[in-house]
Amino acid sequence: MRNIRGLALVAATAMVFCVGCEPPKRSWTPVTPEQLIGEWATATSVMGKTVDFAHGKGGERYRTSGWTGPDPGMPFTWTEGESAKLVLPIAADPGPLKLKMMLGGMVNPPDLPAQDVQVFVNGVKAADLQVSAPAEFEVDVPAESTGSAQLQIEFRVPRAASPLSLGHSSDSRVLGIYLFKIAVLKRA
Repeated sequence: MRNIRGLALVAATAMVFCVGCEPPKRSWTPVTPEQLIGEWATATSVMGKTVDFAHGKGGERYRTSGWTGPDPGMPFTWTEGESAKLVLPIAADPGPLKLKMMLGGMVNPPDLPAQDVQVFVNGVKAADLQVSAPAEFEVDVPAESTGSAQLQIEFRVPRAASPLSLGHSSDSRVLGIYLFKIAVLKRA
């Protein structure tokens, strides 16, 4: 304990005598999370490709928030909470696009027959979906939402629920929809 107090006194003394000193030169430049995502996302475009969200298939690198951890052996990934986001790298300013997705929902008929899902692309609402049994969905993305080299996709699921609350299992995670695959395609 005595050594710790001594070190604290030395550090405080050094700070007092260093008033007016220049701060140490940084060997790195701080960046925001958005800059990191932007630099990373422009590296490889997913245009015309299908991104697979099955365990171990690579889709996890595009998830930014609101997703469960990987479930070994599962062909999909769940949203967790009422919002989940992806960032997909695309060609810069590609014009009008279409998202083609395979989705399913956390349902409990008759009380919760489907999940109401709002899809936002780069902050602009692109679609309202009703998601229940696994199905393919297509969402048109207007050209004005595709001006950057990435698509920030948000799924808002206001009625997400835990399997525990629905009497399905002891799983207390708040789940909304599950995503199998997504593709970004040019719209004709």
